[in-house]
Amino acid sequence: MMKENFKRIAAVTLIALVLSFQAELWAEAGENAEASASLVSSGSFGLLRLAPEMPTASSITSSSPPAPVEALNELPPEPAPQSNQEQPVEQVQKNIQALKGMPAAQLLPVMHQMRTALGVRCDYCHIAENGKYWMDDKPAKQIA
Repeated sequence: MMKENFKRIAAVTLIALVLSFQAELWAEAGENAEASASLVSSGSFGLLRLAPEMPTASSITSSSPPAPVEALNELPPEPAPQSNQEQPVEQVQKNIQALKGMPAAQLLPVMHQMRTALGVRCDYCHIAENGKYWMDDKPAKQIA
């Protein structure tokens, strides 16, 4: 009984740490768009770290001649519509409680990080029946 309580406390603490770390990263990326960072997994323990984005056009020097002046007068192309992967996760998935504001493309990697960090399978917190991961029927998910 005491061992099970310790596991639950450790799991909740770890989830809280991961979520607070994620929130800090999203806040930093939002404050400074040029220094935005993406999350990648590192090591076998599923720890998160910052990885720099690809170099920007301004950071790369080119030996090619400059574009003609006429090209400067053209309008830039209209931006492509946002895909589901770029939208906030709460607009794409059901019943998002703790990871609001995160890009939808990062949901599964973050969930895999949680699974790895806790040493459990997805069905520890979620109902794995017919893909109903969004349901809150499991006590472990309600505790987290």
